[in-house]
Amino acid sequence: MSLAMRTLWFAWFFVVVASLVVVGQGQPETSFVLKMKYMKVDLPTSDASTCLAVFPDGRFRMEQISEWPAAYPRIFEDSLPDEGFKSLSTILDAKDLKELKTVAPSSGVISQGEMVQVIISRAEATQALFAIALEGSGKQVFRPLPEPLRPLVEWLQATTKSVNKRKLKPLKNAKPVNCWMGR
Repeated sequence: MSLAMRTLWFAWFFVVVASLVVVGQGQPETSFVLKMKYMKVDLPTSDASTCLAVFPDGRFRMEQISEWPAAYPRIFEDSLPDEGFKSLSTILDAKDLKELKTVAPSSGVISQGEMVQVIISRAEATQALFAIALEGSGKQVFRPLPEPLRPLVEWLQATTKSVNKRKLKPLKNAKPVNCWMGR
C-alpha cells in the first residue's frame, strides 16, 4: 500500500472513529460484550491487525489480517475458555477503563505504533474508545497507549496466542466483516 493510500486510509479511519457510528454488517446477533480492533504498524516491514468480537455466551469471532506482507485473512470462530472470559470481564469492570474517554486522534501517517479501537457493551451505555500509540522514531514523538487500555491489549494478544496454540483452523470461505465494528 503506497504512502498516499495509507494516509488516505488513516484519514478515513479517523473520520469513522471520530463520528463513533457503528454500522452492523450482517451481524448475526446484536448483543456483544466487546468488539475490539488492534493494529500494529512497523513500516516498512509489517502492518497487521486483529479484531475480535466477544458475545455474552463466551463465543468469539477473530479476524487476523496482514496488509504487509500481504496475506489472506484468517478468520476464527470458537468459544473462549472460562478463565479467558472471566479475565476479560475483570478487565472490563476496571474503574479506570470504565472512566476512560477517547482522545481526538491527530492526523498524519503512522510509521511505527499501535492503534486500538474498542466498543464495550455496558448496562448504562455503549462505551467507544479509540487510541493511538506512537513509537519514537524519525519524525514521530513517543506517545504510549492510555494505561487503562494496556490490560485489554495484553488480553487480546494472549487470546490470539491461545487461539494459535489451540491450533484452531481458520474458517473456509469466510469474508472479513471487521468484527462488525463499522468501516
